[in-house]
Amino acid sequence: MFSDELRAFLKKPHIARMSTIDPHGYPHTVPVWYAIDGDEFVITVPRYTKKLGHLKVNPKSCLSIGGAPGDGEGWMFKGQFTLTEEDAWSWLESMTYHYESAEEAAKDLAEWATWDVALIRMKPDKIIKFY
Repeated sequence: MFSDELRAFLKKPHIARMSTIDPHGYPHTVPVWYAIDGDEFVITVPRYTKKLGHLKVNPKSCLSIGGAPGDGEGWMFKGQFTLTEEDAWSWLESMTYHYESAEEAAKDLAEWATWDVALIRMKPDKIIKFY
């Protein structure tokens, strides 16, 4: 599903904007880190976050990545997120070292060691490129 062009773009440490739907029907958009596993996005979230609560009620969601100055294009991904029972911590470690320097990552991971982290996945139903 992901073209070579898109995979190359997604390998860069872009911040994604994840939109969920709140209980009143409004979009709730927050920045998130992501990883790619095959043709799926993987995102770690602390279990207490609103976005995880929103997804339990309505799994439809959207990710927007890129479009900032210097990025060139941007991409929007529409689909449904699924909460998994997988080990979220190993994904969080990998993402932290992808987005931060080794020193920063080690410090942040030590600080986050007590967090209850969940792993969510999304295989896009629709991909839209924008400029």
